Amino acid sequence: MNPDIYFASGTYVGIMEYTKSDADNNFVEIIPNPFQHYLTVKSLRGAIDQITLFDVLGRQLKSWEIQNEAVVKLDVRGLPCGLYFIKVKTKAKRFIKKVVKVK
Repeated sequence: MNPDIYFASGTYVGIMEYTKSDADNNFVEIIPNPFQHYLTVKSLRGAIDQITLFDVLGRQLKSWEIQNEAVVKLDVRGLPCGLYFIKVKTKAKRFIKKVVKVK
């Protein structure tokens, strides 16, 4: 079970968002949002270790292991339109942001 997704009696109740302050909000950029075919994830404070994509039910759809990159372009052409969550892990922080895929 993913430590950032919480269940109560087997029922999905939400994904914890790591957006406690404006300083935390600004350490990762995910553009464009909404997106069509590609997403660019940019860490403003160090290299990205891992990027994980979840659907609105908290199911992990894809995961990318990253090595010493601060900017990563993700090919997400196979996803249907809808709302998703991107979790970005660096050595120092974790961050989850909502993104929307459009036609």
